[in-house]
Amino acid sequence: SDVCSSDLGAKTLLDLHTSGIGYNGTFGALITPSSKLKVGFAYKMSTTIRSHGNANGNVGAQWAALGAPFRPDFHYNAEVDNNLPQAFSGGVSWQVHPRARLNLQSSFINWGNSFKTLPVKLTNGNNDDINNLVGSDSLQDAVPLHWRNQGTFGAGVESPVGEH
Repeated sequence: SDVCSSDLGAKTLLDLHTSGIGYNGTFGALITPSSKLKVGFAYKMSTTIRSHGNANGNVGAQWAALGAPFRPDFHYNAEVDNNLPQAFSGGVSWQVHPRARLNLQSSFINWGNSFKTLPVKLTNGNNDDINNLVGSDSLQDAVPLHWRNQGTFGAGVESPVGEH
């Protein structure tokens, strides 16, 4: 479920079910400048998933608040564009002692660029009362998400517990 608003600013719960396919690519490299040092990095491309499905809801509470005797249920065909973020990661592994390896890793995920809003396009609305009120059988909304970017850093020491 999601909250969707019409061009008039009225908000209602929306039961939204869509499915779609997106394509993605990842590449990276592991570089070994010496037997004691390894450096690696990876990049994951951003992906757009254009999905299609159905949206159903009920504006009975809004009609009741207005005192309007209109049909409350509705159905639309739905299209949603979901953008998954690009991500970068890198790390270093250094054999500092014959029995100890130091590992450092960092990553950045660009959530803020991908999840600012979630665009929702509704078409072929079946409720004539709503269609007449908004002047169309289609609605477009952008659900605000306001996600922030994420950076991580990790460090660890690797040491064998026993000989095997």
